[in-house]
Amino acid sequence: MTPEEIRETVREQLLDAFSAEYSFTVDTWKLLETKAQVSITVSGIFFAAAFAYARETTLTTGVRLLLLSTVVTLLLSLGSAIRSLTIARIAVPPFGSFFEPIARDVFRHPKPQIDEEFLLAITGDLVTQWRKAIETANHVNAEKSQYVLASQILLGLAMLIATILTVVYVT
Repeated sequence: MTPEEIRETVREQLLDAFSAEYSFTVDTWKLLETKAQVSITVSGIFFAAAFAYARETTLTTGVRLLLLSTVVTLLLSLGSAIRSLTIARIAVPPFGSFFEPIARDVFRHPKPQIDEEFLLAITGDLVTQWRKAIETANHVNAEKSQYVLASQILLGLAMLIATILTVVYVT
């Protein structure tokens, strides 16, 4: 391989690696969104059960407190999951709108001067765009994951309280 071919291969592999990393980050985003949606669904099921208990007129004060604790914990879980879904700041990777001005400059000249310096500048711009998109997505995913984790912990706590409520109420 010539030095030019080696440089082009490395450049292509670099950009492919950024693309793969961004895909992984987007997949993580989707997974977090799915987990938040599942938390919301499960919270809804437990809300229905809590309201079924609330209809009973023979509940003791202790059972009412457990029921209230369950509902409050479910509300906190629901709020955390919804908050996770509202986090949507993201920088986009270099798509067509990034390449359009470069292509216009290249096609505008009958014999464009595409030399090593030009390719190096474009590659540098691409790397900057990819890094910005990946760093932003990773930051957003970290924030989303904190809310999803909180939602799941609160949901687990609500399930535990609901289980205790059921045991206390039935016995």
